[in-house]
Amino acid sequence: AARGRRRAREARAEARLVARAFGLRPRAARYLGTSANATVRLETDGGPVVVRLSDGSRDEPETRSELAFVAAVREAGILAPEYLLRPNGRPTFARRAGSGVRVGLVARWIDGPLLCDAWTETAATEFGHTIRRLHAATAAWTPPPGFVRWRYDGIRVEDGDLPDP
Repeated sequence: AARGRRRAREARAEARLVARAFGLRPRAARYLGTSANATVRLETDGGPVVVRLSDGSRDEPETRSELAFVAAVREAGILAPEYLLRPNGRPTFARRAGSGVRVGLVARWIDGPLLCDAWTETAATEFGHTIRRLHAATAAWTPPPGFVRWRYDGIRVEDGDLPDP
């Protein structure tokens, strides 16, 4: 329990640091949890945002690639996070953390119920329609040069070069 409280306290402090790098003045912070990333909801002078802090396992090119993909999803009209840019135009804030680099992102908060709390037949149907639109959007999308992603089998794929399975 003490370790979890310490992790939450550290994530809130780091989220405030990241928000300031994005030109925001953070106020209240609520730790949302940690998996591969720590997430913190911040109330700021620019409205509520969510700060995502990587665990250091992904680098900036991978993160920028993710942001390009999410932007394409948004452009297709699918609800997805709107990531903010820092005053210098960069979408990330990175700093050394142990043996890796910890990357911070800031997105506008999207209000709504957790899907697990609002699952109905209608929600399931809407979810299916959204997944169909997502598949269509990604099938039509061409990743930009330098796009990087990890496959679930641990192989890093760069510039759309898919290795044989």
